[in-house]
Formats: sequence, structure tokens, C-alpha cells
Amino acid sequence: MALGARVRQAREARGLNQTELAEAIGWTPQALSTLERRDSKKSERAGDLADFLRVNLNWLLNGSGKSGLESVDEDDNEMVITGTLDAWDEHTPLLDDEVLVSLFDEVQFACGDELYNIEYQDTGKKTRFSKAKLDKAGVKAKNVVVAKAYGNSNYPLITDGATIAYDTSKATERLKEDKFYAMEVGGGLKIKTVRFLHDNNIEICTHNRDYPCITLTKKEFADTHRILGWVFWWENLEKW
Repeated sequence: MALGARVRQAREARGLNQTELAEAIGWTPQALSTLERRDSKKSERAGDLADFLRVNLNWLLNGSGKSGLESVDEDDNEMVITGTLDAWDEHTPLLDDEVLVSLFDEVQFACGDELYNIEYQDTGKKTRFSKAKLDKAGVKAKNVVVAKAYGNSNYPLITDGATIAYDTSKATERLKEDKFYAMEVGGGLKIKTVRFLHDNNIEICTHNRDYPCITLTKKEFADTHRILGWVFWWENLEKW
């Protein structure tokens, strides 16, 4: 069984159609459909697929180990209590699986039409982050910035008030399609994806299709958008 077939197996086991899964990982249904039909051994989105489908990454890539689907039944929303949540503050010692990364707690990235004109600078503040998450994403702690995102243009993937983390080392690398990037646009901060069009233009989009994409030439994009980094992680918090 190829990677694509295992993706389809896991997707169907979770009760998702191709559009639902593609939108959840910031991909297109066409790209997911191609992957599921292809006899492929790897995908740059394998980690995202494994996380969202709640399956073993090794199983998804090469079929080894348990899939993680063994517990799927008619009620896939059952909650299992696996431990307790410990509170911590700046005085709590770091755990073995934690590192300190830069925290821009007063910087707000807009996920909407508004722009937040807040000075973008490192204040020296730090927060703790999981080494395992960084290793999985292939990101070094020295390149990580943690900030906040506000608005609904990337809903439901990144919700209003979500905490985000981005990798500043990717700011100068070639852009990849359908990846989230932290950008400075006209004095404000945004979270957007990019796509390269056949006419040598660039399309800048958000995840929520209620917000229209904009198309710019490569020069217009370079003149108006400054890439700050690749958004590799986010955490949503539901409000009552």
C-alpha cells in the first residue's frame, strides 16, 4: 500500500472528505486527490496529515508500526483523560523537553482586513517551547518567534486570538506555495499564503475563502511585502 492509499484509508476512517481534509491542512482538494492516487513514498505535508488524522507518521510514510486507527469506532469524539495540566510561570524550571524562544507578546498579526501598526522589534522576552515540536518541524530554537494572531481570515485553521510560532530562517529562502508566512505589509503584520501563477504573477491568499485573494506582479510583491518567517505552528484557544 502506497502513501496515498494510507492517507485515503486514514481520511475515510476519520469520516472526512477530500475537501475537509485539504482545507484543514491548508492544501487544495486537487493536490490531496493527486496524492491519494499517486504511488508516492513521500510528501512535504506528511507531518501535517499525520497530526490532523491522528496517525503514526512512520505508518503513514512507509506502513511500519501501528497506524493509530485501531481505536477508531462509531464515536470518534470520545475524550480520554491521559493526565493533568500543570500551571507554570517564569519561575518554573524548564523541563528536559523545553527550550526558551523569543516572545513578541505585544505584536499582533492580523487575520483580517485591518492592519495593526505595532512596532516590530525584539524586546528580549522569552517563552518556553517543546523541543519535540521544533525537531519535528526541523526548526532551530534560535530562529523561533512566538506572537499572536487576530481576526478570522484564516478560520477555522487559525482562529481569532491564536498563538503562532514562525521560523525566521525561512524569510530569505524561496517561498513555497500554500505555506503560511508571517509578513509585514504596508506597516502592518499579516499571515498569508502565496501561489505562483502561470503569468509570472503571485497570488496572496488566506485560508478563509470569504476573504478574496489578491494578485500582484513579483516586483509589486517584493516592493510591498516583507517576509518575516514561515508559520510552522499555531495553537487555538476556544473562548466561552
